[in-house]
Amino acid sequence: MNWYKVSQNETSETSETYDTPDTPSFEDDIREINELVENDEEVNVNDIPDENKGGDCYEASGKYIMDNDFTNDNEKLILVHGEVTGQQALNGIRFGHAWVEKEVDEPMINTHPNMQLSEQQIKDFRTIVIDKSQGRNIEMPKVMYYSIGNINPENTIRYTPEEVRRKIAEHGDWGPWDLNTKL
Repeated sequence: MNWYKVSQNETSETSETYDTPDTPSFEDDIREINELVENDEEVNVNDIPDENKGGDCYEASGKYIMDNDFTNDNEKLILVHGEVTGQQALNGIRFGHAWVEKEVDEPMINTHPNMQLSEQQIKDFRTIVIDKSQGRNIEMPKVMYYSIGNINPENTIRYTPEEVRRKIAEHGDWGPWDLNTKL
């Protein structure tokens, strides 16, 4: 899939490639996403490999919000806590996760001019997800990230930078604070 940009750490160079729905690989990408999002069966925390326990997504996302809070676009940054479906070693396991969303002026995905989109869909196409967990630097369209992670928007909690500061002061940690999740 080529709709997103990824680098393993902040210092590595990123190659940017963006496909649009009218390119030949679009149907293959959708098929691959659907294969990644297979099931939602109950999983015991003991079934998770030790090396995949205890990620840093809450801290990494919270720090990103705090570090970028005073930039020109700070009002566009939102910290999100939600439940995702894992891939690879965590394939099919649902667990709590954190990421940052930012509304941008131009969508990362081009839509067909004749597509009829709701206001929420237009906003979703203009929102990118920034995932800094495990030293990664992933940026991709919200619609794609939610599809890959099988994320139910109704089971997400959203925090402004001011709310993040209050929650950290109140709880003394990076979260999760209000998320109801199985793992």
